[in-house]
Amino acid sequence: KSGWPMNAQTKPRALAALAHMLRDAPQAFASARLLEQCRSFVYGDDGEAAARSGEHDDLVIAMAIALAVRRQGANPQLVALEG
Repeated sequence: KSGWPMNAQTKPRALAALAHMLRDAPQAFASARLLEQCRSFVYGDDGEAAARSGEHDDLVIAMAIALAVRRQGANPQLVALEG
C-alpha cells in the first residue's frame, strides 16, 4: 500500500505550509468544516499538533497532505506504508 508519509519530519512542514496558505490566501478555503477543524487544531504540551480532545482533524491533515503533494508537482514521491 502506498501513500503520503505523515511522520515527525513531514507533518510539521505540511502543517506549516497549510498555516502559511491560511494566512496568505484564506479565500482559497471555502469549506466551513475545514475551517472549523482548523480552529480546534492545537499544539499540546508535548509539542504534538492535533485536534483538541473530542474534536476532529482529518480535514486539516488531508488538506496539509494535498498541499504538500501539490508543491511537489505532477510526480509526488509516494512511499510504501507499513500496515
